[in-house]
Amino acid sequence: TRHEVMRAYETMNKAGRGNPQLEQTPQYQMAKEQSSAMYADIQLQRSKDAVLALQEADKLRVAGKPTDAQAKYEEALQKVKGVDMATITTQWQSQMKEYNTVQEKLTALGNPPSNPNEAQRLTMELQQRQQIGLQLEQIIQVGKEVKTEYAKFLNEQGKPGEALPLLTSVASGTPAELLAGDATFNEQMEKAQSLGSIT
Repeated sequence: TRHEVMRAYETMNKAGRGNPQLEQTPQYQMAKEQSSAMYADIQLQRSKDAVLALQEADKLRVAGKPTDAQAKYEEALQKVKGVDMATITTQWQSQMKEYNTVQEKLTALGNPPSNPNEAQRLTMELQQRQQIGLQLEQIIQVGKEVKTEYAKFLNEQGKPGEALPLLTSVASGTPAELLAGDATFNEQMEKAQSLGSIT
């Protein structure tokens, strides 16, 4: 069940923090990777539920039903709040760091590789880390999108004071490399700040 997977994930992290020697063993690393992947799957499902609510909210907004749209945006926001974004972000950053480390090891083997078996193992690990990283990134992007779109709706409704905290949480909770160049976020932040100073 979800609860058991989350407990297993938390137990793995506690065990590693409490025993640095255990944390270095291949068995621990493999078990941690597996529990992390299962944990991410659960969080991904929660984020998919948020996307569905967001899509419904957008349809209601376009249909000119702001009260119903706001209720759906709230529902999407609550679903996103059910996702452990801090842990997901930490996992994503860890995966990207490990991905880069494995990439460096693979590059150091040369082309053609001095050790083909090791190169094959590293290539498989690289692909696995990339896949997990993309899954985690997708979850982070959903959280960012739900909050940004809800803030856009609130700005359109003349409620910049309610939009600004959502956008501020996006700015503080999203890794800079995933926020860079997000024109919608930047535009909504500017609107919330300028509208907020007028009202």
